[in-house]
Amino acid sequence: MTRKVSIILDSAIEHEKEVLDIGVHRKLENFVVTLLVMKMFSGFLGASRACAYFRDSTAEFRIIPLVFLGLVFCSACLQSAGNWQAYQDKAMSLYSKGEYKQALGKVKQALKRAKQADNGAKYQASSLNLQAFIQNAQGDKHAALSSISKAILLSQKSYGKQHLQVATLLFNKGRFLEQQALPTKAINAYRAAWDIQSKNDKVVHKEALKTLHALVAMYSMQHRDSEAITLAYPLLNQYQQRKMTQFSEEQRQLSYALADAQINQKKLSLAEDILTKELALERRLLKEDDVRIAQTLERMALVYDLQNKEKKSASSLAQALKIRSNTGEVSLVNAMLLNELALTNQENDNYEKANTLYKQALQALVKLKRDKGIEQALIIANLGSLEEAKGDMNKALKLYEQSLKLHQSINIQPLQGAYTAARAGSIYYKKRRYKQTEPLFLQSLDLVKKAEKTLDSKKFHKVALENLVALYDAWSKNHQRAKYVKELKKLAR
Repeated sequence: MTRKVSIILDSAIEHEKEVLDIGVHRKLENFVVTLLVMKMFSGFLGASRACAYFRDSTAEFRIIPLVFLGLVFCSACLQSAGNWQAYQDKAMSLYSKGEYKQALGKVKQALKRAKQADNGAKYQASSLNLQAFIQNAQGDKHAALSSISKAILLSQKSYGKQHLQVATLLFNKGRFLEQQALPTKAINAYRAAWDIQSKNDKVVHKEALKTLHALVAMYSMQHRDSEAITLAYPLLNQYQQRKMTQFSEEQRQLSYALADAQINQKKLSLAEDILTKELALERRLLKEDDVRIAQTLERMALVYDLQNKEKKSASSLAQALKIRSNTGEVSLVNAMLLNELALTNQENDNYEKANTLYKQALQALVKLKRDKGIEQALIIANLGSLEEAKGDMNKALKLYEQSLKLHQSINIQPLQGAYTAARAGSIYYKKRRYKQTEPLFLQSLDLVKKAEKTLDSKKFHKVALENLVALYDAWSKNHQRAKYVKELKKLAR
């Protein structure tokens, strides 16, 4: 749905120009927040809904090393590797307990033994894979990528480039890249893994689905939804028509990702169809109070809401809340769905209801101890936009400033912070308080420069520069204006 915003105009009234007023943020996520996805503006006239992707990435990161490390080596080879296995097992045990420093020491000892073994490349690859996970857990992202890349090269030499072990390592690399908010590189890794798995008859069904799901999610994040649908929808449709006797979590996650892709393509009936089939499968194979049914119902509530099917949306949400209340669970997805419903009410000028829903969402984050993260920053910014819509600019500014402080402390998703800084700056700008406007517009530009180079960030980079040109024009600061005019011309090349 397009939102009304003010845009930069070429004409000036008393040497002033309008600056962009950013649309509110949307976010719906399950379990662990990964990447925020915000659809940019249509001609800078408004922001459409943002679909996010559901993935329990923490659990997957714990499980993945075991898949690759569970290799069976011949006894003679193990003998030549000395006590490699003992060090490797100890490192894995310490990693599982969260004792990363000690784990890193043990895995390095395992690597030393591996280098001394006959055919030691396989052992090295296995240890490097585990080392990458340990380094990633320690926050050493660059080292983790270096280790996993070396593991891939060694596995390709040992097993061949089309071996399933190589696919597993490529998937792991994709996860690391995704965590670092590098979706283009993550896509390349996932695609390479999928190309291997899709051609191998021995591939484990759930591993292939997991890779396909990750690839679809990343495609959608890059606004390549048609590619995601072409790649995965026929396969999902085939699976959903089977008479399954065992529930597949991987298929559920793929269903979610493809529904998101269909939403981004504005094919809401197809998204509804995917989720309806998934829900029917869950109700047949799961217990009636299983939280996964609630999660699907919550997604369906959003799809119904997008189609203005308010009664169906309310019914789905009520069913989901009933299941969650029976389990006593407060979830992140619930909090973000409350945010989504608040935005819908805000769009319909139901400000009182929107205010209540935003505050319920924030209370849920407090209970989850997630009130200092990106979700809090987004919801507070949305609450600020509500106060701005109601005309209370002082409250709006306080909320925008709270959101920006969170963005500065967590230092992730800079593009979202750039939007918020622009909104706050535009309020001061309209009041001709240029001294207060300047640092916010400069902050907006700084944040967008830190964001990954995507279609959204490139568009907003231009907007942030135009905002500064408009400011310095109105402020009669020609030297500063010329600087950002020059940057604009450079960006346009």
